[in-house]
Amino acid sequence: MGGADAVAISQYKDFRKSGLDVTLCSVVDESLQKNTDDLIGYPLYPRYFLKNLFWIKAYKKVKKLFVMNDIGIYIIHSWTKQLSSSIFYALRGKKVYIVAHDYFLVCPNGGLYNYNKKQKCNVRGGGAKCLSINCDKSSYWIKIYRWLRFWIQAFGIKICNPQIIALNELQVGLFAQFPRVQLLKNKIDQDFCFPEINSSNRKYLTYIGRGDPEKGVSVLGDRELVSSLPIMVIGPEKGSLGPSFENVIYTGWLSEGDIRRHIDQTIIGIFPSLWNEVDPLTPWKFFSRGIPVACCIENIFGQFMVNKIPELVYSNVNELNFLLQKIEDKIFYDKLCEKVKDLYVSEVEIRSDIWSRGFNEIIN
Repeated sequence: MGGADAVAISQYKDFRKSGLDVTLCSVVDESLQKNTDDLIGYPLYPRYFLKNLFWIKAYKKVKKLFVMNDIGIYIIHSWTKQLSSSIFYALRGKKVYIVAHDYFLVCPNGGLYNYNKKQKCNVRGGGAKCLSINCDKSSYWIKIYRWLRFWIQAFGIKICNPQIIALNELQVGLFAQFPRVQLLKNKIDQDFCFPEINSSNRKYLTYIGRGDPEKGVSVLGDRELVSSLPIMVIGPEKGSLGPSFENVIYTGWLSEGDIRRHIDQTIIGIFPSLWNEVDPLTPWKFFSRGIPVACCIENIFGQFMVNKIPELVYSNVNELNFLLQKIEDKIFYDKLCEKVKDLYVSEVEIRSDIWSRGFNEIIN
């Protein structure tokens, strides 16, 4: 389950607990009889070309099932891989909220990232300069296609005039072009207990996530990385990160319960992402168990941590080495653990308050 899915389901449960009548809508692959994250498919295949730009069936379904029944509020968490921007045209004149789990509202590839140059992109999305840059993971033809889709989406959003829910401060600035924007950060799971874990059982440097280059996981295979800790990678399949990761322990994707058990064997996590992930929840999984996380300064979470626990932030492999050496000092390590526990409790309260106020604005 992706981050947007998890947040949507959590939000659905909160609405239901408040006594509201809520319908959770997702696309179902009729041939497989199950929900799917990517029903639309590769956009340059003829059967998907128009579907990805404007899926007429989704437009008609939304009109028939929801708009005609006059449901009061519509909250959209994801549309680029399932429904297409046709839903914005269908919801014209309705009370609509978009929860921005990515940057597709201002960037054709959704990441503000040049995947070919492996660096962040500051070019205004949708402009002529944007069109001239081959930044897409797949090909320049896909980039052109996404650029066209961006403008179909932009017109749909203009006539729909939704309230945009930004999940970080960077988005608030980027979305200033839209008339209605509010900041509403993701809630953090309050089911924590900071278990008493025998320190001798904590032995891994653990990474959770995909193996894509922008995730920064290559730092764990850097020749200059000096650490006596065995490295555990949760997500990528065995061998998928290349030969420099021959000593890495791969687990593949795990259930939430299994992830928690693996985290409890971790002495320190790492969040090495090189792009501005919108509001990552992975580091909080470690913090909820009282375990510190080394954070790269290149991402939003690392920048957040600079003002909270700067000892955990690194900008290069040498600084990461220094941190990994420092945690061998038990006094230093224990203090870090206490700091992440305090930060976790504080942030849970802050975000719960932000969510409660935003929740009330939505339903009223």
